[in-house]
Amino acid sequence: MYETISIILNALLSGGLVVTLVTIKSIRAKAKANAKAVEIDNARKLLDNFDTFIVQPLKTEVNELRDTIQSLQKAIRQIQSCPNADSCPVSDMLDGMSKPTAMPKQKPLPSPAEPDSF
Repeated sequence: MYETISIILNALLSGGLVVTLVTIKSIRAKAKANAKAVEIDNARKLLDNFDTFIVQPLKTEVNELRDTIQSLQKAIRQIQSCPNADSCPVSDMLDGMSKPTAMPKQKPLPSPAEPDSF
């Protein structure tokens, strides 16, 4: 009789252990999937913020600079047809800017110090 009760309890408890292990494994898999989803969501938010706060302002600034450069190029081309082009201070300044400037000489880097001996 005791053997029968022991066998029945053993079967119930071992079955419960298997269910518990399967449940724990399932919970761990769901937690990993949830963590991966949160990680993907955070990466998406980071990319959106990067686009909003860095890429879009830079695109705007580049477009404004492009427009400014086009206006300056148009003005520079018009200097040639100006009746006062020979004595134009802007033309003289631009000619001076187009000449290459000499790079300042740099001092040589000091040689590394000898390590102190202890």
